[in-house]
Amino acid sequence: MIETTSATDSSAAPGPGILDPAILLKAERIQLALRDLPGWSLAADESAIERVYGCTSVDAALTFLCYVLTTSFDRRLKARAVIDGCQVLLRLSTPSVGGVTQADLDFAHLIDQR
Repeated sequence: MIETTSATDSSAAPGPGILDPAILLKAERIQLALRDLPGWSLAADESAIERVYGCTSVDAALTFLCYVLTTSFDRRLKARAVIDGCQVLLRLSTPSVGGVTQADLDFAHLIDQR
């Protein structure tokens, strides 16, 4: 397993009506948000969101993984990844709060836009 770990910067307060990206979300809120993230699901233990990506080759899987890990590092987020041939399993969470935050959901959207 390849893993990168960083904390979300919570020093800047969000504006009015904006969800703080570092607050732990309840399972119900996560499930609602996952409606807009096809292929993503809440892990059985509710500690992360996860998705399996199928790539056309091992090289493509490694390139995709490098993108995800670099982006997670740049955004100070945590992504766990497992490569199995041409498949990449991603798990996104925020360990500092013990589960999924808005920042993780936003990161999943960003990954899906690639």
